[in-house]
Amino acid sequence: MDNKYKALACALALTGCSAACADGVKLDAFYFDLSNEFINSLQKSIDSCAKEKGVKVKTHNAADDLLLQSQQIDSAINTKSVNLLLNLVDTSYAYDVADGLKDKDSRVIFVNRLPDKKVLDSFEHAAFIGTDPSSSGYYQVEILKDYIAKGHKVDTNGNGKIDIVLLKGEVDHQDTRDRTQALFNGLKENKIDFNIVHVEYANWGFQQGFDAMDRAIIRNGYDKIELIVGNNDAMALGAIARLNEDKYNIAGGDKTIPVIGIDAIKEAVDAVKSGTMIGTVCNDSQTMARVAIDLFTMPDMDLQALKDKYDLSVEGRVITVPYSKITKE
Repeated sequence: MDNKYKALACALALTGCSAACADGVKLDAFYFDLSNEFINSLQKSIDSCAKEKGVKVKTHNAADDLLLQSQQIDSAINTKSVNLLLNLVDTSYAYDVADGLKDKDSRVIFVNRLPDKKVLDSFEHAAFIGTDPSSSGYYQVEILKDYIAKGHKVDTNGNGKIDIVLLKGEVDHQDTRDRTQALFNGLKENKIDFNIVHVEYANWGFQQGFDAMDRAIIRNGYDKIELIVGNNDAMALGAIARLNEDKYNIAGGDKTIPVIGIDAIKEAVDAVKSGTMIGTVCNDSQTMARVAIDLFTMPDMDLQALKDKYDLSVEGRVITVPYSKITKE
């Protein structure tokens, strides 16, 4: 199947889990912040797949509060919960989780945020499910290349370089670093000259993306902004909302600045379809969910079997779900 359509399927449909049932399996799922659009989509995928396989899930939202999440996890451990799905506010807290579970026969699956691999190795039954953050940055460059190859002019001010507004995620977050560095490397490797005219940490948020875009416009004016790249979709969509106030990137309009994101949340896929965003990179929450529920329900945590079943990369206890790009054309 063409990558575009595979990605659209990933972003738009909750594909079913295998029919095998796991009645009686219970799971505590801990999320760093369910107001984060991607984490919200991951939670919905986990719940949907768990329901299909007869797994009961208790959901815990930390609202980006490490103290709250530590209390939630401690409470679950003290009530003898044996299945934990962890999307941590701060991955360094994984060491404390390991200490709390050292005498328990628990299955622990980390998702989206990779802890120190020493922590993974400290559990008998543990794994991480996530992505290679750097590959998403390269896919963003591929989206830009495809856009240019189709005859779209990006260097609209004729200075010989593409002037970029870059919206970065969380300070000191691995995904922020890796996605950004891969973007820069990909542009250089493809001999695409560029200027970063405005860069700002927008903490993965829509409103922060809106505010950062506002400051970029005040600082540069529209004649010095030719491309907007977000480390995720929420920030990119916030930037588009700010552009809309000046009649840019209106569906069917004649003034457009290309915008690229990551995650393929529904709102971003809709923006790609309408032409207000040129592309996004699919962060496949549904495959992550299917793999996670399989790990909790299979008799043994056979990572090799999952590698073959889903055609994934498995190194040690780390399961990598590949990205794919989504474009309109």
